[in-house]
Amino acid sequence: MPELLVTDNGIQFKSAEFSQFCSENGVRHVTTAPFHPQSNGQAERFVDTFKRAVRKIQEGEGTIKEALDLFLMTYRTTPNPNVPDKKSPAEAMYNRPLRTTMDLLRAPPEQVADQANSSQTRAFAPKDFVYAKVYSRNKWTWTPGTVVEKVGKVMYNIWLNDRRMIRSHINQLRARTGTIAKSPSSKQQLPINILLNEWKLSTASTPIVRASTSPPLGNVEPTSPTSIVGQPVASPASSSSSSTSTSSSSADFRSANDSSPAVRLPRRSSRNRRPPQWFQAYRRY
Repeated sequence: MPELLVTDNGIQFKSAEFSQFCSENGVRHVTTAPFHPQSNGQAERFVDTFKRAVRKIQEGEGTIKEALDLFLMTYRTTPNPNVPDKKSPAEAMYNRPLRTTMDLLRAPPEQVADQANSSQTRAFAPKDFVYAKVYSRNKWTWTPGTVVEKVGKVMYNIWLNDRRMIRSHINQLRARTGTIAKSPSSKQQLPINILLNEWKLSTASTPIVRASTSPPLGNVEPTSPTSIVGQPVASPASSSSSSTSTSSSSADFRSANDSSPAVRLPRRSSRNRRPPQWFQAYRRY
């Protein structure tokens, strides 16, 4: 609502309803002197501009409604020297210029790349190795594949390693470096490595105890019975049997350690797990 309203002495402005409307909304109504239109020169000038513009527009085959729409669009997008910073009425109201057909005469503005996202390249070239998100039965998995071609701006055709062709959005792709060599050992170590990396643990290197085999009996020097006090001296037969059992047990122990290296298990959480608390039935009071 305006604070001050200046009008002429028309009957529509002198009615009781209009006076009541101004008083209820706090608008101060001021009328100009009779037979002196210069007192409200800005409004009279706009009326003259409007009549001449509509008359010129109607010289064609347009209707009065089309002429009115064209005049208002032109008037509201034209810079006005009486507006602060010489902006158009529409730009002063919406704080942005309206786009018209006259903007096609201007050169397109240079697109400035966003420096914040310049480090992250959101584009892939053909023959790039990627991981594609493949959906199956309400689940999805990352499947390795290769980029075949780019479709549009953000769509790609991907050839998966299982010999399938899919189309994925750029948000469903992740870059990967090279190919992964498949070997039985890598297949066995992959799950535990992923688990240890998730828990930020390192593999425990368990030293392998290798028992040295006993030398031949011919190179063993005889020991005297009194060299070790309180312990009987083992006979050659018993020493040979013990060395044989020791070598066999050490060989078994070494083969067991070579086949399955010991790995430290991840630490489990020790917090107390509480059952979920369900919401009670809704009660209307």
